[in-house]
Amino acid sequence: MCFNTVYKQGSVSVKQADPFISFEQLKELLTSYNRVSIDEKGYIRAIAGSSVDIIVPYKTIEEIKSRGSL
Repeated sequence: MCFNTVYKQGSVSVKQADPFISFEQLKELLTSYNRVSIDEKGYIRAIAGSSVDIIVPYKTIEEIKSRGSL
């Protein structure tokens, strides 16, 4: 899989996409979700059933880890 989980709390997971993933590969991976949206920060929110995956740009992961929250 091209997403790595870096943080999980309950049914919400923060994931990062492989930095070398192509747009076509990303589109293919997102088709498995019921609903996909992009929020004001540019994070992809992908919903499948009761779980939510927040997919963030690779460079943003260190910022999230340093803040300790979304």
